[in-house]
Amino acid sequence: MAHGNRGNVSPRRIPEPVREHIAHQAKGIYAGCNQHHMRDFFEEREHLIISRSSLRRILAEATILVSSPPSQPKHRLRRPRYRQEGQLVQIDASPHAWLQERGPRLSLVGGIDDATGKVVGAIFREQEDQQGYFQIIEQMVERYGRPLALYYNEIPLVL
Repeated sequence: MAHGNRGNVSPRRIPEPVREHIAHQAKGIYAGCNQHHMRDFFEEREHLIISRSSLRRILAEATILVSSPPSQPKHRLRRPRYRQEGQLVQIDASPHAWLQERGPRLSLVGGIDDATGKVVGAIFREQEDQQGYFQIIEQMVERYGRPLALYYNEIPLVL
């Protein structure tokens, strides 16, 4: 079973002379432009309105490579995770209105194992302080043992 229009050219298809003109201009004066700029140039300079997707299809059929802007470097590069549990524990604090309006603003001081993402210690404190960090390290050592290193504010601390 096949549709009746199968094999027929669409009445909405861009005429062949226009397609050839677009391909010729893309190789000529618009060589080196990306598809967005090329489409804008066709509209501004030649009063030819064409969608970007149609332009892309026409250029692909004509095997014309369109330059693309160089990719921007990533803002931050992710550090690869450690392989085994206990090799590195990341510790930090997050001040926030954890109790919403039902209580004071607190800091959640916590430690997370780098390899597994498991929370190995956490405590709420009125503010981020040394005592809070000592308490989560104590929790962690009692439950899981001593890690090989701690990671605090991008500073690895070897234990």
